[in-house]
Amino acid sequence: MAMHLIIVAMVTFVTLIRGEHLVIIAGKTIAEVGTLTVIECQSSGCDAPEYWWSTVQDIPMPGSPENNRINVTPKVEDDGYLYVCNAKCGNEIKQKQTKLIVFALPSPAIQVKNCMEDGVPAVTLTCSVDGVYSQTGATIQWLHGDRVLKEEEFGDSAVTSEYRMSPQNTEVDIVCRVTVLVGDDDDKKTITKSSSILPSDLCKYEVIIPSETIAEVGTLTMIKCRSAGCDSPDYSWSTVEDIPMPGSSENNRVNITPKVEHDGYLYVCNVKCGRETKQKRTKLTVFALPSPPVIQAKDGTEDGSAAVTLTCSVDGVYSKRGVTIQWLHGDSLLKEFHDSAVTSEYTSEYMVSPKNGEGYIVCKVTILVGDDDNDQQITKSSSISLSDLYAPSQVRISVSPDSTVREGDMVNLSCAADSRWPPQIRWSRRLANGQFEKVSDDAVLLIDEALQTHGGTYRCEAFSVYGSSSANISVTVEAASFEVETRPVQGKTTVMLGSPLDVICCADSCSSPHFNWTKQTDNSSNASTLAPESRLSFPAVRVEDGGAYLCEVRCGSVRKSSRIQITVYAFPQDPVIESVGIFLEGEEATVTCTIQDVYPASSMEIQWLEGETILESHRGRGAVVQNVTSCYKWAPKAEDSMKQVSCRAVLHVDGIPEEQRSRLAVADIDVFIPPRNTTVQVHPLTEIQEGEDVTIFCQTISYPPSTMTLKKVGDSATYSSSDGNFSLHNLTLKDSGRYELNVTNQAGYEVEVIEITVERRLEPLQSPPFMAKIIVPTLCLVTLALASFFISKLMKKLRTKGTYEVTELMTMAV
Repeated sequence: MAMHLIIVAMVTFVTLIRGEHLVIIAGKTIAEVGTLTVIECQSSGCDAPEYWWSTVQDIPMPGSPENNRINVTPKVEDDGYLYVCNAKCGNEIKQKQTKLIVFALPSPAIQVKNCMEDGVPAVTLTCSVDGVYSQTGATIQWLHGDRVLKEEEFGDSAVTSEYRMSPQNTEVDIVCRVTVLVGDDDDKKTITKSSSILPSDLCKYEVIIPSETIAEVGTLTMIKCRSAGCDSPDYSWSTVEDIPMPGSSENNRVNITPKVEHDGYLYVCNVKCGRETKQKRTKLTVFALPSPPVIQAKDGTEDGSAAVTLTCSVDGVYSKRGVTIQWLHGDSLLKEFHDSAVTSEYTSEYMVSPKNGEGYIVCKVTILVGDDDNDQQITKSSSISLSDLYAPSQVRISVSPDSTVREGDMVNLSCAADSRWPPQIRWSRRLANGQFEKVSDDAVLLIDEALQTHGGTYRCEAFSVYGSSSANISVTVEAASFEVETRPVQGKTTVMLGSPLDVICCADSCSSPHFNWTKQTDNSSNASTLAPESRLSFPAVRVEDGGAYLCEVRCGSVRKSSRIQITVYAFPQDPVIESVGIFLEGEEATVTCTIQDVYPASSMEIQWLEGETILESHRGRGAVVQNVTSCYKWAPKAEDSMKQVSCRAVLHVDGIPEEQRSRLAVADIDVFIPPRNTTVQVHPLTEIQEGEDVTIFCQTISYPPSTMTLKKVGDSATYSSSDGNFSLHNLTLKDSGRYELNVTNQAGYEVEVIEITVERRLEPLQSPPFMAKIIVPTLCLVTLALASFFISKLMKKLRTKGTYEVTELMTMAV
């Protein structure tokens, strides 16, 4: 290997001297399965080499290439893979390959299979290793110091070898060594891994567990088993009982929350070490003493002169060895009671005179748990002071908020007294005859809503077995004085349909008012109760929500009410004006104005306006949400053109803001005038000779401007002109006849008839051979601009005079 490195170094040195470009990479790369390995390629004789990797095989390249390196975590199937390193220096490219050699050798594991064979101490050791991979196989050697005890050769994958020996007191380990050879025949690498075990530690172990486990009923307890002298013990649990084992076992532990019926149960811990299994048992001893004893007193007197009988009792006890109850005064034992019966409740009494007594009387309860030679004492106790064995005293009454309240207020009477024991409380009220009547056995007397009848004298009595004490208090309830008001405060509100609305009822100067809303109808017997709250809410007001509402408030014995009127309206959109057909001069026209979704329709007024002058008005009908429509009819005149017609909708409902009460719609008027006063001129004459030209001029009064068409009677050809001028060229005898001139617009039409006569020419007319009869529209005397000027002048005169005459129109025509 050293010679190989020297040769590589010499080649590199010579290359550097000569300046030759070479690729340097090991011929083989040895890598362990699952271990990250870096394959690196270098070059010499090149200042800025460029690297990339390729392969001579047809499978994907294992690992991830990065410049001159490949990072690979090999698998068994990658063994023998050939990587090709490509290095480019300028225009020169050189290659060199390396072979990936893969091996796998996990650490071996030694196990003890048995410690006895035919009654003779003997140990069978097993050395195993899984996942071995090597093309040359594996060798297992058993070693004791430098001495080879056994050697075996195996293939790859799972390798196992056994060695049988007698346990010896020696401090030298027994070693299992696994060896694989990796690489080519001429250059192999040895890989070795081993494990060891000390013979003196074999076949010596014991089970450790207490003979008795003491556990309290209902308390989680863990029973633990251990072993000593075994490296890999295998634990299991069994029982000598014929009932299921209480608790849950997990390896060397049992977790149990014991019950009384589990007392005396035997658990067996089984420990297997190699082939040998050892057992040891523990007994579960259960006890229960859940709480300290309870001391109660009876038969005492208020001054403490008589003897008091104290009772000490304890419940929920469990002990097979019974219970001992002791009465103590300081260090003195007053009385001792032992009960060997197995039961759950024990009681003992002791009579004591508290007069001039000092200190405490103690009741101590003791139970013995466990075997006689290993018992445990479980003790709990309670005490009572001799100075506490007296009747309750210093009775105190507190009142909230005050002993004088108004009707409807809450009154809270609390009673307390000084006493060692929580005293019993009794509340009484003085009647008219002077006697007291019990009203409550609670320490707190609560009057939610005081009435005048609740006034009077109340007595609190605190008592116990030792006696009683009492105290009195006087409570005064005044008549309620308050005012009721609804908001909005005007007693009425107007709200748009679909809007949210909250109506609030207020009761001033009443701490605990009771509210009730009702909706009033014409028949008072049909009034409906809505809500027992101060607020009446409408998320989206409906038509049926309109009407009168009454809020009634009760404060104590006094009742008052307030009324509010809710008016609902709907006026969501502006009016819309629509016309029926076009406006023709002198003919009746209809214009409609519609307002959608109005409520109430009977309160909607529609006004037709000219400027601010009301021409007509109409009122809607109905009591539901509906559309309201009005029609306005009149015969438009020419002077009405370019004017406007207005529709104003007014909703007459009180409470609507002025700016929302009315809405306006405006529409332009465009009056159509049919053709009239139409004149036709023929130039030069209506009688001409062959080959001459004729121009027809047409004038008319109309709005909008008319379209003119010329047609010879008996001929299907029609000629149109937008300006009213028609030119007929090079007429012949066939062109003689009657011609109809049709003048038409959206409002109507007129027809004029002219007669044109073409006579034979006495002298031949020399016409160019290319000339033919044509009709060419030419410039009209009345152009579109002139028509516009006429309409404008007409409108100006109409606005000035307010009327017109046909003769005037004819005079104004050009």
